[in-house]
Amino acid sequence: MQTRSMQAQRETHARAYAPAGVPLRAPWHPGLFLRRYFLAPMGLSQTDAARVLGVSRRRLHEIVQGHRSMTPDTAIRCALAFGTDAAFWLAMQAAWDNFHAWKVLRQQSRLVAGVPAHQGLPMRWVAPSSRFSSRLSGPQ
Repeated sequence: MQTRSMQAQRETHARAYAPAGVPLRAPWHPGLFLRRYFLAPMGLSQTDAARVLGVSRRRLHEIVQGHRSMTPDTAIRCALAFGTDAAFWLAMQAAWDNFHAWKVLRQQSRLVAGVPAHQGLPMRWVAPSSRFSSRLSGPQ
């Protein structure tokens, strides 16, 4: 069982390695947002919504379930149908993609994450630079 302090330590550790703009928690998938804040309140079934958007029911179902990305075409269709902006849907998809790409990269690079740059130079993990080579070479 994890205590609150253990969770806080993990989040602090994640912040130390997460670049700016990468949230600690997964952002909303645009399909889930579409279902929760547009389809459900309007009482639209996926079949009716697919007809309004001019897409197949299967395509809309995959988007709503989070198994398919919101393409620019679908974003424009949603913007026209629901009075939103296509950039809104695409930004939400970009945030989703960015978070999951970071998550995969972080899982793959756990061994390298704690290695100081000057120790990575001999193994060619870090490319040497003439501007910073004296700082990265470490103690002589």
